[in-house]
Amino acid sequence: MDQVSKQLTDIDDKFEFLKDISNWCNHRTLLLLGLENTAGPVLELGTGYGSTIHLHNYCEHHKRYLRSFDSNKDWSDKFVHLQSPLHDVHCSYGNWDSMDFNPPSGFDRWSVVFVDHAPGERRWVDIKRMANSADVIVVHDAEPGHLGYALDQAWPSFKYKLDHPDDGAWTSMVSNYIDVTKLQL
Repeated sequence: MDQVSKQLTDIDDKFEFLKDISNWCNHRTLLLLGLENTAGPVLELGTGYGSTIHLHNYCEHHKRYLRSFDSNKDWSDKFVHLQSPLHDVHCSYGNWDSMDFNPPSGFDRWSVVFVDHAPGERRWVDIKRMANSADVIVVHDAEPGHLGYALDQAWPSFKYKLDHPDDGAWTSMVSNYIDVTKLQL
């Protein structure tokens, strides 16, 4: 997909991505835009109430494969009940290097990768790792100068970047394949 085609105002929010958006859920705006402008598999790094159920419902409805990873068994166990042929839930047991981030068979790359995992200091490593393996990557807690996350080490790996500032946590969308700067929120 060369150009971003759907804008936020054109999207029917039947999965309530935009409902009750607070500081810890404000990533759902760019996440929904990423989903609506792609068509393939989705990878979630870091499970949580602000993303996993929304991603699950959206992907199940649209028959899109979703793989969710967390490094904390307590968190992954909260969502294991969502396991289905279209949704794999995995725990990395703190070892992100051992996780298989390859897209499912039949796909060259992920359509959407959502990055919101712990430890936050690890995020820039995995963002760079996924730079050419995803159409778009949505990153939560991406405000400039965020202490410890060092995301500025990841941004040069991308051709396009869109920031969604907020009073609290920012969200950014990056891509080497889709000009996300053309999105209108």
